[in-house]
Amino acid sequence: TLLIIGEKAQPRLEMLLRELRESREVPQEELAKSLEESQAHVSQTERRGDLRLSTLRGYIEALGGELVVSAMFDGERIDLRLGESGQRPSPGESSGAR
Repeated sequence: TLLIIGEKAQPRLEMLLRELRESREVPQEELAKSLEESQAHVSQTERRGDLRLSTLRGYIEALGGELVVSAMFDGERIDLRLGESGQRPSPGESSGAR
């Protein structure tokens, strides 16, 4: 989903999980197969208001993305590194948090 600002199309800054999946043109069944879950589980995940970060990370990665968690303080965005070591896994390496 895009917003038109001036003559440039800008990506939306906020989406529901269902909207994000649909914008990537991935059916629930295909996402469920990638996650090794049922289609019903994907549907429930998309409707939940409270998710574990590991669940959200798996969902985003199955869509081909990377989950980035940040905090805002007085307009300053701080990206958070999760886990005790704070190290990000190198590309293709599992973080072990799932």
